[in-house]
Amino acid sequence: MTHPLPPIAPVPARFELKPIGSIVGAVDGVWWPRSRDLHDELQQVYPLLRDRVCGLERVCYRYSNWDAAPRKVLIDGDVVRLDGYTTQELDTVRFVGIKSSLVCALIPPGTEQEVAELASVLAMTGALSQFAHAFNVKAAETTSRRHQRQDAERVWDNEGGHAPPASRTAPPVAEVSP
Repeated sequence: MTHPLPPIAPVPARFELKPIGSIVGAVDGVWWPRSRDLHDELQQVYPLLRDRVCGLERVCYRYSNWDAAPRKVLIDGDVVRLDGYTTQELDTVRFVGIKSSLVCALIPPGTEQEVAELASVLAMTGALSQFAHAFNVKAAETTSRRHQRQDAERVWDNEGGHAPPASRTAPPVAEVSP
């Protein structure tokens, strides 16, 4: 007797929008896609955008951030134009609706989780810069420095740098007889 496999649950999109009325900054949210396939990734993000961008008509993106994409796609029965540009701000995606638009910082797929989480915090708090790419750069620099410091401390520890005083052996002292 064979048992049917349970359906595979869809992987949730790594996508977050700032609350309405929150800090104004360079971006309105953060998107960390799992691949460079814009059409596939939009399928997951579209339901999350629907409440904030009424009637999504187009997605503006930088060519270098994504694989080749068709000019129009059908998502949940809606036709959405995909407008690629060479001049689009690096690491951003603009979602344009009938009466509103949103700009999201794009964290490249394959980014280490620690770097992506820090970039997300920087973008969502409006910290640092008016350019989305700067969030990714700063996060990578910060985590790199943290790892370098931790590596240096490990080397120091391995060489006896943090050994408690009791475990260090003092050099033998020669006794002098009177």
